[in-house]
Amino acid sequence: MNKINATLRIIRKQKRITQKSMAERLNIARSTYSKLESGNTRIDVAMLTNICRILEVSTTEIIKENGDYTLDSISEELDIMMGIAETSLFEDLHKTVAYDQLTTEQKKKLEEKGFGDRKSYENTPFNGRIFSFGQKEVFRYMMDNCGMEMFFRLKLITTDYWLDKWKDYLEDKKSKHKYFEENGDFPAQDQNHLEIDEKDYFVVVFIDLKFPNNKSKTVQISERDFPNNSDDPDEILDYVILKTDALHGEILCFSVDGYDSVCEIVE
Repeated sequence: MNKINATLRIIRKQKRITQKSMAERLNIARSTYSKLESGNTRIDVAMLTNICRILEVSTTEIIKENGDYTLDSISEELDIMMGIAETSLFEDLHKTVAYDQLTTEQKKKLEEKGFGDRKSYENTPFNGRIFSFGQKEVFRYMMDNCGMEMFFRLKLITTDYWLDKWKDYLEDKKSKHKYFEENGDFPAQDQNHLEIDEKDYFVVVFIDLKFPNNKSKTVQISERDFPNNSDDPDEILDYVILKTDALHGEILCFSVDGYDSVCEIVE
């Protein structure tokens, strides 16, 4: 196992994600993923990028911290470069619509998804759920302002993730040009294709529990179930140990991204 494989394995375990879950998200067999993680099969850039997206870590940082990874082609180098650009541009340029500036139609869409009130709308790391400049606009910016369109014109990009974005970009561009020819102006934002962040954000504590016969289990408890609305880690840990009849436990980490789909929930 090289440094890349070992690092990905450690991060996956820290996030309490099973190999089975990773394989399902990647649409591959569990045995195939196991070989990737163990180093028996080389992880190509496309697969590395997809794994990093699932683990919510930067592909760039993974490669930077593990100097034993080599890129086999210019397509792989461009894939990494575009990933860096997308991440950096989104961090610098992303914008959401302020709650007080939402249109009636936008509020209607949010209400359909359960985010109609101010608290649920603003309860995100971006202080809003409707993007006026989101991932779609970032890709358009990369094409129109950074000259990356030529990579696709020259067929240097081979990753499905980027090719799907390129296809959507071309269709959107064609649609807007047609509208302009017919109306002499570009269309307003399409309310049927709003970029909405639907993630449920709330604090969750992950706890590693020890039981008799050397058995262990990782569980999670959300802030809504903290005992007496306490934010004292020791009190939360004691509550979970008592609730599960564990011998003892250890808090692994806190997260603001809501429940993990793998770990058991303690209420």
